[in-house]
Amino acid sequence: MKSMRFLATTIAAVMTAVMASTMMVNAFAAGPGMGTTGECNEYDISGIDLENAAVKPTLSLSRIELPLNEARENNIVTIELTVSGANEQYASTGLHISYDERLDIVMNKKNKCATLGPAGEYLMTGVRKGLYPNDFFVYSAAEGNFGCDGVLWTFQLQLPENIEVGDKFPVEILYRNENGNNDSFKNIEGQGNEICDQMEAWVFTNSIEQGYIEITEPVVQEDPIEAHLGDIDGDNKINASDATRILGAFSALSTGGDTGFTEEQLAWADVNKDKKVDAKDATVALGYYGYTSTGGTATISEFIAQGL
Repeated sequence: MKSMRFLATTIAAVMTAVMASTMMVNAFAAGPGMGTTGECNEYDISGIDLENAAVKPTLSLSRIELPLNEARENNIVTIELTVSGANEQYASTGLHISYDERLDIVMNKKNKCATLGPAGEYLMTGVRKGLYPNDFFVYSAAEGNFGCDGVLWTFQLQLPENIEVGDKFPVEILYRNENGNNDSFKNIEGQGNEICDQMEAWVFTNSIEQGYIEITEPVVQEDPIEAHLGDIDGDNKINASDATRILGAFSALSTGGDTGFTEEQLAWADVNKDKKVDAKDATVALGYYGYTSTGGTATISEFIAQGL
């Protein structure tokens, strides 16, 4: 009965905090629970001994560096909210997640802003859209300290169409407290328990790692055939041995025999890219060997194109 009464009380407290997510917050101060994407408060640590906190969790949001070409090809990015240092040490949580206003949230199949991760498997949880267009609130409760380390929540954000290299989109956990309805990270004992108070204060004043999505220079994917062209034995160099093997493959093909090459090796052996393996390919490979042995630095394709 005691655990059921506690659960009911915890759920009521969490739902009160949910309602607080629709209130305007005007106070600002420095700290891990602060950010640039929305309204937030300073956590009050009056009378709490942080130095001797028994449990010192960290809440982290993904920090993603995404090449421009990949971002334009797929503009949906998955963000993870991860807990560490609090395995089976927490039960009730209430967290406001805010993100750059240029981003859009992608609702999941249940039309929710976020999806529960394995770290919250044994928690009773909920998700509510916040007051602002660029935030939402996730919360939990349990009959015991069933919250684990690992991914607690995942959610997806959509990048704008006009992204450029250097664009950076912050994704943040923002602490909010309006008229005592505050965000939380508590154990089963709840407020007033020293370990609980220290743990929660530690999270919101010392140990939130804010996230971001940053657009970086495009990455050109190297053609796997181009990268190995002429290098039949895969030792990352082209020499007389490769030329000999190409010539042997040509002989086998000319008499209907088996080259012993894999499909990849046959593609690598077509050095001049004329859709066939013959003596010309062996000649080019041998010539390229002579070229690099005397200081040449061009690729084999450049060697052919430039007539080196």
